[in-house]
Amino acid sequence: MAAMARMFLRGLAALLAVALLAQFFIAGMASLTNAEWWAHHLTWVGFFQWLVVPLPVLAWLIGPPRPFRVTLACFPFVQMGLQYVLAHRGMDGRWPIGLGLHAVAIVAAALVLPVGICVTAADLSDFKSPLDGSPMTFKLQPGEVETPAVEKLKETGDNDYRGNAEAIAAGKALYEDNCIICHGADGKGKLGPTLVGDQLIYKQAKSDPGMFSIIYGGASGAMQSFANRGMKQDEMLKIVAYVRTLDK
Repeated sequence: MAAMARMFLRGLAALLAVALLAQFFIAGMASLTNAEWWAHHLTWVGFFQWLVVPLPVLAWLIGPPRPFRVTLACFPFVQMGLQYVLAHRGMDGRWPIGLGLHAVAIVAAALVLPVGICVTAADLSDFKSPLDGSPMTFKLQPGEVETPAVEKLKETGDNDYRGNAEAIAAGKALYEDNCIICHGADGKGKLGPTLVGDQLIYKQAKSDPGMFSIIYGGASGAMQSFANRGMKQDEMLKIVAYVRTLDK
């Protein structure tokens, strides 16, 4: 679900950017050359303004950190409001309409681009040690083959096992064998800290690369490296996918 939402959000943001370029061209033609273009402008606005509605929903579905993603995805709504104010000031004669609309073009570029880039950006910076923040590398076990899911996680930050019932079931079995005694059946902590919610000891655990790094390399206290225990990276990724189902 998260990977699909990420893909749709990127496509929608790109479509919105193209629509904005077309809208500003039409509005510019209306204000500077031919007033009849204004009817085309209004028709185009009626279409592209609806492109912004799904953005916050898709940003939420992508996953943590949700407040940051959803806030950024709401920026185009701000752009729409600014456009309305600037355009109508121009039509009222308080500002030259061409100046108002082209000023909005600059604002829109600054607001729409982060939706397509930052909101969907993978959390690759979280491939780090939770103890000192140093970048991590992930050495395979002797005879271990890197699966496509693990390879994709390292390249993009996306966990293909999210929403995969078979992988989540395998992750649950691994969690019950290795994690439940410290973190509890609900992931809210027992002998060890919580793995769900916002009260995480290591904030990087909010992202899949961050939690994967902690499982692989270990952390403080009893949280020792699962790589040193012989666990394969594909199994670690399945544990992450299962833990995400506990974070309601």
